[in-house]
Amino acid sequence: MAALEALASLSLKGENYEDVLNYVEQGMSLAQDSDNPEREAAMLVVLGDLQMTLGRFDGAETAYMEAVTAFRPTEAWLNIGLTLDKLGLLYWEQERTEESSRHVGADCSDL
Repeated sequence: MAALEALASLSLKGENYEDVLNYVEQGMSLAQDSDNPEREAAMLVVLGDLQMTLGRFDGAETAYMEAVTAFRPTEAWLNIGLTLDKLGLLYWEQERTEESSRHVGADCSDL
């Protein structure tokens, strides 16, 4: 699964967006089959990065929020923080600074 995540990330850097999506789909399927929420969350982050690159801000927001939710049970605090940082950058790009502080604070109050 880590290999699929690496391939997806490399494909994203190489702007091979169709490959990114294929690797993410394969990685998500394997993560779900093996009940590995941390790996599933990592694939959701890559999906969010792809959506962000393509300017699909709603899709990126959804993927990042789902990743945070998937990371929570694993207590992967560093990964949660990095994902929230990406979410913050997304809000910054959209000039949603006031909304972002309410949304992130309300959604992550139990962290």
